[in-house]
Order: sequence, then structure tokens, then C-alpha cells
Amino acid sequence: MAPGLLPLVALLITAQLVGPILGSKLAQVGPLVLDGALVLFPISYICGDALTEVFGYRLARRVIWVSFGCQVLVVLATGLVESLPPAPGWDGQQAFSRILGTVPRLVAAGLGANLVGEFINAMVVSRLKRADGLGWPSMAGRFVASTACSQAANSLIFYSVAFAGTVPASTLLQGILGSWLFKTAYEALALPITIPWVQHIKKQSGLDVVDRDVTTYNPFIEV
Repeated sequence: MAPGLLPLVALLITAQLVGPILGSKLAQVGPLVLDGALVLFPISYICGDALTEVFGYRLARRVIWVSFGCQVLVVLATGLVESLPPAPGWDGQQAFSRILGTVPRLVAAGLGANLVGEFINAMVVSRLKRADGLGWPSMAGRFVASTACSQAANSLIFYSVAFAGTVPASTLLQGILGSWLFKTAYEALALPITIPWVQHIKKQSGLDVVDRDVTTYNPFIEV
């Protein structure tokens, strides 16, 4: 395994798995309505940027599908455990269902949102790298651009599926806009850390893939 790859994959999958549980809470942060998943989910997109930037779209596509499979396993396991009858004397079923009982819907929303978002993110990074070449300014620009594009799709899909019919429309709209703004700003503010980290991985691994031979960005076709 290439140096630097394992931490990227581990962080990305961890953020994707824990995010839906944290996302069961909506919080008011100043004028913005944000879901708890925002604590970790931006990290997954930063890792996705780094993964595509260093190792290329083909490997990023495989990791995205592995992450998707792990999320499906969480949905199935959570639903199974929640359906089991509680043991006599254990009074946590209501609290368990109140928080984790929302996970199947949230993860279903997250599965679609993250799958679309992650592939848009990887595609934008890859295509901009092909067009712009290498270097710090280009890297920073494609990271922010990929996040802005992917998080617009992610936030719209996630909030619409996860909270439609359970919160007022105004709150839903605030959530979509707030999530998009927060994630994009998070990416931009993290650049002073992200750029040196990615440069370190490039140096450590000896890789800096430019996807000039990619013939299709179809998520379902290996090329």
C-alpha cells in the first residue's frame, strides 16, 4: 500500500460512518441551522480531495464504493439491533430508538447525498488538475471549487430526503444553505493545513497522478 493512503481511507470512511449518527441533531449556530454531521463530514471531502489529487480518480472511485458498502452495513446492523426486543430491566430502548432509530432514514439520505457528492468532488478535482496543471494555487482552487460543487448537491439531497416533512420548509431551506456555506468555508479555511498535508503525502508516496488517460468519469465503469 502506498504511504499516506491508509490514513486517508480510514479518515474518510470514519467520517462517513459516524456522520449520520451525529446528523440526527439539528443545531442553531448563530443565524445558521446546521446538522451535527457537519462536525465530521467536511473531513471526508478534504480526504476525498487529497485522495484524488495524489492517487487519481480511479483509486478514489474504488474507495468511494468501499465507503458506500460500509455505510450500507451500518444501516442494516442498526435496523437489526433496534428491532431486537430489549432485555428485562434495560430501560434504554426509547432513547436508543429516538437517536439511532433515525439513522436508517438519515443514512439512506446520506448514502445518496454522499455518493453523488463524493463522485462530483473527485471528478472536479481530477478534471481541473488535468486542465490547470500542478502547483499550490491550482491545488487550492480545485479543492475549493470541488467542495462548492459537490456540497451543493450533497446538501440539497441530504436535507430533502432526511428532513422533508419533519421540519418547517423555512428550516429545511436554512439547513441546505447553511450546510453548503459551512462546508465550503470549512474547506477554504482548512487549506493552510490541507495543502501541506497533501504535499507531504505526495513526497512520501512519490505519486502525483494526473488523470490524462481517464476516458470516462462514469462511477460504474472501471477504465
